[in-house]
Amino acid sequence: MKIMALCTVDKEKLKKQKNLSAEANHENVIPEEFSQLRRAGIVFDNCVEVDTAKVYDEYQAYVWSIEQKRYIPWGRGLWSERLCRARLVEAINKGWIKSDHFDLSKYKICKRTVYFVATEWVDL
Repeated sequence: MKIMALCTVDKEKLKKQKNLSAEANHENVIPEEFSQLRRAGIVFDNCVEVDTAKVYDEYQAYVWSIEQKRYIPWGRGLWSERLCRARLVEAINKGWIKSDHFDLSKYKICKRTVYFVATEWVDL
């Protein structure tokens, strides 16, 4: 299993705790601080400072596939449950989803949380 953990690092407190100089690279020190987790089976893979971290919900329509006997995604994920439901209903009403492949009376809207993380842009 892989997980992503977003941590806020108080650089000043870290500097004091580790007696670091102002020029020290914090990314080299942080993995040492996570070393205690190894005993619990949690291995620290990577550390990178991020410039942007956003969290938002995304909604996806699912329609029952007669052939596959399971719900499969229809369309793309959207930022609004209402918009997602409206687009699905419109597609059903306009016949854009083929009823010979899908049971149009069986659909659902699912929600997931999306975490977007990006580093700073660097010159090439």
